[in-house]
Amino acid sequence: MNEQKTLERLRYWVFEEKKWTKAEFARRMKIQAQHVNGYLEGKHDLENLYFYLQREGCDVTWLQTGEKRSNEAELLQKLKESGIDTTEKLDELLRLGEAAGDFMKSAQRLAKLQSK
Repeated sequence: MNEQKTLERLRYWVFEEKKWTKAEFARRMKIQAQHVNGYLEGKHDLENLYFYLQREGCDVTWLQTGEKRSNEAELLQKLKESGIDTTEKLDELLRLGEAAGDFMKSAQRLAKLQSK
């Protein structure tokens, strides 16, 4: 992995895509402001921030390689924007989806019985 390219992509994502200031980056990455330049210049290990970067919608695979992965980062961002920001809320959403699927199957069976 080319560290300079990774850092270039990080700076692009932070300042161009997200339009964050260094202070905003520090706040969202849960780091002290004095450590921001260290991360942006490669003096600190970026892996420490991967969880927070992903949570904010960064495709860490793209960050590392320059190649887009699946839409996982976009999906996580859309879930977060929809208020699904904890595993408990995701579990609830999945249970609702499962219940809706069960309801549709029951409705289809009922429709078949009524058509006979």
